[in-house]
Amino acid sequence: MVKKTKEAEHKGNHERWLLTYADMITLLMTFFIVLYAMSIADSSKMRKLAESLHDAFLGQGNPQLLKSDEMVMPKEGDALSNPGDEGKAEETRMGEVQDMLYEFIEKENLATEISVEMEERGLVIRLSESMLFASGEDTIKADAYRKLAVVSKMLTTIPNYIRVEGHTDNVPMHGGAFRSNWQLSTERATRIVEHLSSRQGASPLRYSAIGYAEYRPLATNKTETGRAENRRVEIVILKTELNRSEENRPAAVKFN
Repeated sequence: MVKKTKEAEHKGNHERWLLTYADMITLLMTFFIVLYAMSIADSSKMRKLAESLHDAFLGQGNPQLLKSDEMVMPKEGDALSNPGDEGKAEETRMGEVQDMLYEFIEKENLATEISVEMEERGLVIRLSESMLFASGEDTIKADAYRKLAVVSKMLTTIPNYIRVEGHTDNVPMHGGAFRSNWQLSTERATRIVEHLSSRQGASPLRYSAIGYAEYRPLATNKTETGRAENRRVEIVILKTELNRSEENRPAAVKFN
């Protein structure tokens, strides 16, 4: 009986590593596409994505990837976010508010009561004590409400946080409703915040009030003219870098 010859053994496939390599390249490409798509998302969501991907690749824990509504996908034709462009856009917005205020001041002949100045911290609107309050008091004058209403409407055209600062001269408080210039300056700032945040549907979350007493003067306190200049309230439209400090609030505490 003739024996059947055995079929030649198949040679080993030495190119199977290409499949693994191709899979790895595909995964890397997908990873970088996701990073590109998330490049205009805020930093907290990017950090959350990075942590999830880290856990997923290392097989640690139970990673929770971002939900679809948390991702900000670029639209066709969109460019990557440019901090320089954001800064220019903010300058433009503040410049528009400044121009509106200049026009209002000129039209109403308010140059001795309201001044506007662009500073490093943002756009500063200075309101004199004589326009807002009687000496040593924190009740807003009746004829100041219309002027404040115009200013409040302009503030709603820009999304930045707003800090209201009260200032006094260095003359000590004697008698009256307030123990010190600290208390008077803080109460005046608070009165203005309460009024502004209740107008035009503005969110109270955008506002804060602070009192500096006599410790941040604009002029000398040795003359009556200088002291009058120091008695003021400043409305500061904060620049973006200071916006973030206002947003960094502790989480609300829940009580049972």
